[in-house]
Amino acid sequence: MGSTCENTKVEVVRAQEAESESSLGKYLNKRIVPGHLYIVEQAPNLMASCLYNISKPMLVFSSIACGGQLLMEAAESEIKINLSKLKDNDTYTSAKEMIVCKKLGELEKKPIWIDDLEKMMAVNLYARCMKLRMGHHLQVVLIDDYRFLVDDYFHEIPDELRLTMLQKLAEKMGIAVIAQKCPIEETH
Repeated sequence: MGSTCENTKVEVVRAQEAESESSLGKYLNKRIVPGHLYIVEQAPNLMASCLYNISKPMLVFSSIACGGQLLMEAAESEIKINLSKLKDNDTYTSAKEMIVCKKLGELEKKPIWIDDLEKMMAVNLYARCMKLRMGHHLQVVLIDDYRFLVDDYFHEIPDELRLTMLQKLAEKMGIAVIAQKCPIEETH
């Protein structure tokens, strides 16, 4: 994919390649550059991995899950102890709950803002980013499905225009934008 904005680099990140090094969030945390747009392909755990592993002030837009659910998934994804060795089911449950609580406590201390909206107007996205950039030195915007971005609440826009808007956001505000397009789940 070519860049339409002169100073903005667009990088496509394939989750399988990133996770071969470590986790996707750690991979991105080492490589994200302000003013760049990162399109992540095939990453079912993007939000959980990035919430826990990216250490910069971050604004998260989730059209799929509420904020509490995202934080719980992030905490649960970071459990490194092999709990399956515990024989007693009550001990397993207690140990898991204690570890998840500890991980949630760690997430609470991080500069993360979560907006769980079904759709977001482009102008509102820019305003929210500007406010957090000025007051809290926002450095990263994470979007679970960039199709949530609309011109207004009634008019959809093509994916190409959405990506151009995200590129311009990254360039104008000097922040890294990480976005993915979630596959549409078919119902049978």
